[in-house]
Amino acid sequence: MHEIRIELKQHRTTGLLMAISDDLPGFVVHAHNEDEMMQKLGKAFADFMRATSRPVRNVQIALAESAPGFWPPAYIAKGDLDKAA
Repeated sequence: MHEIRIELKQHRTTGLLMAISDDLPGFVVHAHNEDEMMQKLGKAFADFMRATSRPVRNVQIALAESAPGFWPPAYIAKGDLDKAA
């Protein structure tokens, strides 16, 4: 299973969230809140991987472990590389 760490950044003034990953240069997802981000991340990860000729299936998004009280959280995106790719 391919695993990618995704970091969230929060705009100080507007509170908008942006997800980026050092493992996936060019990957960016924007959302108004954490719930919206969770709804968008799985599809965005799968779409990005497909667009970069690395299609995945069985995409899973989970919170990454971090120290208590730290915000915004980080996520882990996982997906099996599609055998057809």
